[in-house]
Amino acid sequence: MASQPLIAPSILSADFARLGEQIAEAEQAGADWIHIDVMDGHFVPPITMGQVVVEACRRITELPLDVHLMVENPDAMLQSFADAGADHIHVHIEASPNIHRSLERIRELGCKAGVAINPGTPAEAIEPVLNLADMVLVMTVNPGYSGQAFLHEVMPKVSELHEAIVAGKSSALIEIDGGVDAETLPAALEAGGRVFVAASAVYHHPQGVAAGIQALRSASLKTRPPASRNHQVTTNNAPLREPHGSIHIAPRAIATIAYQAAVESYGVVGLASKSVFDGLTNFIVKDPTHGIEVHYESDAILIDLYVIIEYGTNIKAVADSVASTVRFHVEKALGLPIKEVNVHVQGLRVSPTE
Repeated sequence: MASQPLIAPSILSADFARLGEQIAEAEQAGADWIHIDVMDGHFVPPITMGQVVVEACRRITELPLDVHLMVENPDAMLQSFADAGADHIHVHIEASPNIHRSLERIRELGCKAGVAINPGTPAEAIEPVLNLADMVLVMTVNPGYSGQAFLHEVMPKVSELHEAIVAGKSSALIEIDGGVDAETLPAALEAGGRVFVAASAVYHHPQGVAAGIQALRSASLKTRPPASRNHQVTTNNAPLREPHGSIHIAPRAIATIAYQAAVESYGVVGLASKSVFDGLTNFIVKDPTHGIEVHYESDAILIDLYVIIEYGTNIKAVADSVASTVRFHVEKALGLPIKEVNVHVQGLRVSPTE
């Protein structure tokens, strides 16, 4: 499956008179998540939407609902938004004096936890909790209103957070929110952004929702995610000079790097042996030679991964994330061209630790 960033249309710019249709249009056009901006009139000036809208969106789509709380005292609302159907909940570092407890509580409620940070807040403010976050939402406008201009001066902070995430071996995804369009997305992707929230660029696109999402997808092809100076990949002492055709790398060395990248990806529980994949119950493998197949074609490599995800997680989002991460780290570590990364996905209802 092709590597690509994740696109999360924000319904803040949708036509609420036909909200169901607008969400369906985005889903059919290939949106990965649906982003919901909750504002209380205190933390930011406007009042937008709340639990009732999240509950309605849950009935409309099976895509992950990415709920961004721009509110005072977010801890008081976590339970109700989880009950309404949120899959991800973001809380602001500026509004959460007990941010560790907030993120832990979100996870206890069965949601992915996100920490959000305003343009004027330094990256250091959230670095202590990166290991507790599934997403880091970086505001590239001042929160409150759709249609604002993208703040390019925030990009060094995105790069700093990317390096901190990699150095700390966190699997958190950097989510860029504010002023994202086809012109600004490439710079944010190059800085380390992985998820892109777009409101006006999708719902106010002159050719419609599908064209807006396609424009963002096309823009993502102008660059690729950043290499990291800090990322180190081990190969469990696999023989890197074992000859195989014109490629002198052992399949196990490639599989090991791919395995390490895959299991750190968003939403992945583990990998399964191909032989039991179709009849999976809760069998998770630790050996990359069982969950990954490496094939050679001339001077290129093809990789198949058999990935287990949490039941209800968006399959496309996880598969794209795994494919992108595996391709990037294998090519970086070994300097080999990856022709194709195929990600086969199944959901697991019960965690293997339960």
